[in-house]
Amino acid sequence: MLRALGAIGAAGTFGSGLATARGPGGGGPPGGGGPPGGNPPGQSCDCEDSAGAFLAKYDFECIEYDEYDECVEWGFVLAEGEDVLDITVTERKDGDDDEPLTVEFTADGFVVQSVCAYGGRDTDTVEDEDGVTEFATDLTNPGGQQAAISNLTFCGEDDEQDPVCAELTAEFNCTVTDLDEPTGHRIDVTNLNVGDTEFGLAILDSPDEFVDVDGRFIKGETTQTVPGRDASFPLGGIVFWEDGDECEEFKGLTRAEDWGGIETPIGIPDPDAFNWGSAPASRSRYDEVVGIESIEEFNDALDAPGAPEEEVPTDVYVAEIDYSSLDPEEDWQDEQDEFFCG
Repeated sequence: MLRALGAIGAAGTFGSGLATARGPGGGGPPGGGGPPGGNPPGQSCDCEDSAGAFLAKYDFECIEYDEYDECVEWGFVLAEGEDVLDITVTERKDGDDDEPLTVEFTADGFVVQSVCAYGGRDTDTVEDEDGVTEFATDLTNPGGQQAAISNLTFCGEDDEQDPVCAELTAEFNCTVTDLDEPTGHRIDVTNLNVGDTEFGLAILDSPDEFVDVDGRFIKGETTQTVPGRDASFPLGGIVFWEDGDECEEFKGLTRAEDWGGIETPIGIPDPDAFNWGSAPASRSRYDEVVGIESIEEFNDALDAPGAPEEEVPTDVYVAEIDYSSLDPEEDWQDEQDEFFCG
């Protein structure tokens, strides 16, 4: 999508390679063959049949004169559009400053997709929808000789870059045991996208666990196994992190304030299924987790006796920890030894 081009107003010289504001006197180069400010009928450059929309047109003119009215510096001068190009002459005919043949260019915030050069009553075009940064022109004058550039017309579009975002998922890895008794568990946190981020964890357990958002760091496109500390009977939990507003739409992420809660307390569908004697997670706590439908109710549950007084902010991004593999049936300890950490 093209945006309205705002005037940048950058200025420079031929020697520095920057397009400039119009200098005194004007006039095209002697070998260019093109009148200043325009081309003859039938020899115009435009963007109608080219990739991209019109960005700007630049004439090659004298931009500085000495006290004797002799040109001492040449450069590309904005003729139409907005001054969004930085143009450098890299090759000249016979080494003459007023005979440009090859140029390099950049357009901050834009992709140049097509460039049309005029000179010697001839036109030449280079085009690439993925972007053009250099143009070695092939212009000839009516006598068949190589002609220099009189003006350049640039076409292109906004250089829209995808935002750099993090996108986290988390799932149960294994249960930490001591003498066959659970003392904690481990979680695999994966960053699916390229953005690095710090993240926190909040787990409803016995006791609960809370690690603030600046507690851990994960690089983009990596997986990190983190301990659940003393959380050995997880009823459910979330991983949360901070990122820009643009990431919400770009990756379809969920803010804590929009989170729908825990559908089922995955960690212990039935507290009575454990054969460790008295399970720390009571039936009343299990029923409490079943009803969590928002981040506010989740934070209220974190305020249970023995839990830290911190809470998950409403403006962070969240993802529920997947405990679906931790699904005890009749005899959890005997049937699911495979989930004990090695």
